[in-house]
Amino acid sequence: INDYFDAPIDAKQKKHRPIPSGRIQRNHVLFFSIALLVIGVFFASLLPPLSLSIAVFFAGILFLYSATMQHIKFFGNLIVALSVAFTFIFGASIHMITPLVVLVSLSPFFSNWAREIIKDVEDQETDRGTKLTLPHLLQPQQVNGIIGVILLLAIISSYVAFVHGYAGLPYAILVTGANVFFILAGREVMNAHAAKGASLMKKGMLVGLVAIASLLV
Repeated sequence: INDYFDAPIDAKQKKHRPIPSGRIQRNHVLFFSIALLVIGVFFASLLPPLSLSIAVFFAGILFLYSATMQHIKFFGNLIVALSVAFTFIFGASIHMITPLVVLVSLSPFFSNWAREIIKDVEDQETDRGTKLTLPHLLQPQQVNGIIGVILLLAIISSYVAFVHGYAGLPYAILVTGANVFFILAGREVMNAHAAKGASLMKKGMLVGLVAIASLLV
């Protein structure tokens, strides 16, 4: 759905993408996106009411984000981060949302929020005039400060489940590995290397996902 609404922008700046390059028609992308959303909500309707409510909410808010919030993308960053965090809560809602689930969803929320802003720093020139992001509203030092605070929250929150006894040592070791990537990403951003920072954030989040998966063992 992002490709559908971003097609006019991509036609000027990213002509290699599927719609501008002519590999697929724009209206086909819209129909396919809506079909996926409907199918997703249908399967969610087979789950408990809370699960369905979460699915409907995020299907709607993500569609709305793609359609309108790109113009206030600094707010959309929160929506994307929240949708990632709720992946875990949605899964747990099928049975029971426990304190552990809520606690382990905090770091994914903050880390994805930070990465979204870092990506905006990387794309600030291509986004200028089409999307309103934090780098367009604030000075570089202010944006870096916000990224730093959010990364710190991601690191601190990743240990809360361990400190409160909900997770064991293997989890703590793995999230420490993820946090090393987050720290390195922050350093790259502070040195004006946003692309490297975004790449390191992705690697850190993959390690963090392994840490969360280790709780299932």
